[in-house]
Amino acid sequence: MLVVPACGSNSQTTTSETSRADRTSEGENPSPQGAPGQAASFDEQRRQAAQDLLDRFAQAQLAGDTEQISSMIHPGAPQQFRDFHLERARNLASSDPDEWAYTVTDGPEAFVATELVEALGVRDAWAPAIRLRYSVGGEESRVDRPSDIMLVLDGTEWLIGGAQDNDAARWAQVPWDQGPTVERSSPDGSSVIAHPSDDVLAAQVVDLLPEAVSGVTRRWSQQRDDARIIVEIASSREEFTTLTGGGLAAHDGATPRSGADVVAAAIANPAASASPGEGQRIVIAGEAFSSLGRESRLAALRHEVAHVLTRSRNPMPLWLVEGIAELAAKGDQHPDPRASAARVMDLVERYGPPDSLPRDDHFTGGGNASLLAYELAWTFVAYLAEAHGEAAVIEAYWSADARGGGAQEFSNALQDSAAVSLPEAINEWGRWLAR
Repeated sequence: MLVVPACGSNSQTTTSETSRADRTSEGENPSPQGAPGQAASFDEQRRQAAQDLLDRFAQAQLAGDTEQISSMIHPGAPQQFRDFHLERARNLASSDPDEWAYTVTDGPEAFVATELVEALGVRDAWAPAIRLRYSVGGEESRVDRPSDIMLVLDGTEWLIGGAQDNDAARWAQVPWDQGPTVERSSPDGSSVIAHPSDDVLAAQVVDLLPEAVSGVTRRWSQQRDDARIIVEIASSREEFTTLTGGGLAAHDGATPRSGADVVAAAIANPAASASPGEGQRIVIAGEAFSSLGRESRLAALRHEVAHVLTRSRNPMPLWLVEGIAELAAKGDQHPDPRASAARVMDLVERYGPPDSLPRDDHFTGGGNASLLAYELAWTFVAYLAEAHGEAAVIEAYWSADARGGGAQEFSNALQDSAAVSLPEAINEWGRWLAR
């Protein structure tokens, strides 16, 4: 996630059969039939009926078939819930995602109160773990999000009964919950999804993406064969919070609360998904991003592209993750910290060189503390690159990831690639800043 001081810088063909094949390939069993010669159990029949309902529901949303959608929602479901999904369908109908599916998974079920069953006059209510999965722009991976749908058995027919959570703010998770979208593609296959009101900004982002991507790949090797980037532009601060919230952001809760505007964030599927670390998105805060000049916009994109292309499979300390991204954002030259890291140099002048790296929570508190944490991170990685070579730094990063991640593993990997331990490097970095 990149922050800047506030105002401080100038053909959809997915079918039920396709969805079921995808789920089977992930180890899920959406069509249990019981043992040969044995009738399926109630749970198996219920799961199959629920999945069939969700497959039809997804197809109706893609088609914008509001009449069909209404017929699949129980008459007693809250009107707000009904309106939400009808609006989602109308907005989806103007788009063309490669995949759009709701899937019953083996996750924990939510409790449904008996009072609700009685109020709806149904035989049963069921709140299984349902995932919303979609992909766009020919991406190899897909977005995987929890869906807050509850199911009810009305007579012999399963219907959608409403949401597990009555807070409507928690339902919205995708761009189509905020309005219709337009999609623009860059020559390298990257895509930008925006609302029509942000179409001009989307075109500008498309023009910048190839330069931002090449600025990162020239400096940092990455382990993805597919370097296309998917960008979503949020028209409002509320939409930005929605698209990056709910534990979906790259770093949970990494939204500064004061003193800085969040310009963009790189997010991925949460750990609870079938494909954690995939479904990556750069989410742009349209208003804050629009206030930046071209070079600042390019730096913001390079920072987030670096997160996408160097995302680790295992947890890494934020000083390393953000340090790599910030160094990539600076471009091909290493800026002199004395001229570019004013907060760090003020710290050195007042208290002497730092003898430790910022904690993860220093990046998420907002204000000057967060901005200082980013500066400390990038100056440390810049020192490592200058003293030991960028190749050694990125080799240590991927090696630490392969070993399970963490600061100690990075220290061990740095010892192997650059013959220096992390504590030694921190001491050398302090002397480098104070030189």
